[in-house]
Amino acid sequence: MDARDVWYRVAQSQNGIELDIGDKDHTRIRNTHGNVNIITEGSETP
Repeated sequence: MDARDVWYRVAQSQNGIELDIGDKDHTRIRNTHGNVNIITEGSETP
């Protein structure tokens, strides 16, 4: 099995966290107090 480097791309966002899934569309998953949203444009997270 080949070894691969892995980077976690998680950032704190307003009232939760944002996870960058690393695709070409810059899709992120935002998880806030009981809500999960798929974000495909813009970001409040620096």
